[in-house]
Amino acid sequence: MAKDSTVLKPILVTASIAIGLASSFFVRYVGINLLTPDNYGQIAVSLSIFSVGSMLSMIGLQKAITSIVAQSEMGISEVLRDSLYISVVSSAVFLTISVPAIYFEFQNRETLTVIILFCFSIPFANIIRIITSILQGQNKTITASFIENILFLSGGYLVLVILFVFRLSVTDAALAWMIYVSIASVLICTFYSNQKLEVREYLPSLDNSKRILALSVPLMISDAAWELMINSDNIILGILLGSRLTGIYDGMFTITRVLLVFITAAGFVFLPRYASVYSDGNDPSPLYVKYSRGLFIVSLPIFIILVTNSIEIIDLLYPQAYNYGNESLIILSVGIFSHTVFGLNGYALIAEQKTRVIALGNIFGAFLNITLNLLFIPTLGIIGAAFASTAGYLATNIIFSAYIFKRVDITVYLRSLFVPAVLGCIAITTTKIIKITANIDGYFSLFNNILIFAIIYSLLILRFGISESELAKLSYYVKNRF
Repeated sequence: MAKDSTVLKPILVTASIAIGLASSFFVRYVGINLLTPDNYGQIAVSLSIFSVGSMLSMIGLQKAITSIVAQSEMGISEVLRDSLYISVVSSAVFLTISVPAIYFEFQNRETLTVIILFCFSIPFANIIRIITSILQGQNKTITASFIENILFLSGGYLVLVILFVFRLSVTDAALAWMIYVSIASVLICTFYSNQKLEVREYLPSLDNSKRILALSVPLMISDAAWELMINSDNIILGILLGSRLTGIYDGMFTITRVLLVFITAAGFVFLPRYASVYSDGNDPSPLYVKYSRGLFIVSLPIFIILVTNSIEIIDLLYPQAYNYGNESLIILSVGIFSHTVFGLNGYALIAEQKTRVIALGNIFGAFLNITLNLLFIPTLGIIGAAFASTAGYLATNIIFSAYIFKRVDITVYLRSLFVPAVLGCIAITTTKIIKITANIDGYFSLFNNILIFAIIYSLLILRFGISESELAKLSYYVKNRF
């Protein structure tokens, strides 16, 4: 039974994360196809401001609460009570500062209303995240993941999708989002508070609040910098060029998010194994190379398909107006793929508890991204935003890699990627030759290209890219699992 639970828990948690990511893609896909680029851009800017605002107003509480509860440093009821007080104060400060700034920067009345409604849902979203953090600290990861990814995010996105389908205004959609999040937060908090929690004192403890903040504020700096890096493009585009181009750019970024699924899934498995090897004093290099190579082999074909079939993918998924984002899709794919290839470095730093290195990388990446956005967007538009985002991802991962490759031989790592990279190039070249020779064209051209490429790439990898021992292990794993 314990073994089944050990296997089942990561599967269910990963599944809920995947559902959350899929719902994020789905709401954007529906919005892009049912709304005008201008209206979708208003939603995209609002979601970006919501993400950044929520991270800033949480001031790193999520990780701090999980750590405190896991180590039993404070009672659960005290953690919940004091964290809620801190969250209310920090949310009020954020709204007091941000709302006047939003009024100053965004002149369009409808855009302004939508953003403000999303901002006022932030305090309620923070309540949900405090509850999930406590549950994670109690090792109730399945419940925490279900609440965060399915009940909160997927539920909220579903509300938006329903309103998009019924062609209601984006203002109505934003209002419905705020109402849903507020009701969900009250219900979740009420339900959790009734689970045998004994609150003897309803006023916050100053000492406990100081302990929570001492741990949370340093974590907030790193997390906020990361959120700024991945969301500053939309925010700055919305301010400088308006919501229409923001909508087109966010549509391109949405497509490239498929690559982030691989790094998220790999990191979930890699982090505890790397931490175990490192804490035991063993060399983590073989494990790092093994996981990085596997991640590269799986994500490389997606990257190649995005780059070589970008216009066909846009035509398939989006209205014609979004063809304008073709070049930015290619540039963004390079940046996201680089993060996928070197993204395990960040997880390795977490395992080694090198939080200062992580903070440095995220802060520098955010600073570079924001600076280049301000320089490039006025002249290059969404292409400039794509260049800025790619530069930010590269800079962050270079800093992380500079530290990790002190103990991992970079030549061994790069050699492990060489054969799959060559096989990928051979596969796409062969696919293009077959397409030209057989004169494959028309509506199903993209599906034919992907199918032919996938078959050739898989055969080449199985024959030349994986050793016999790796193939035997893979075969044994598949037989035992399925």
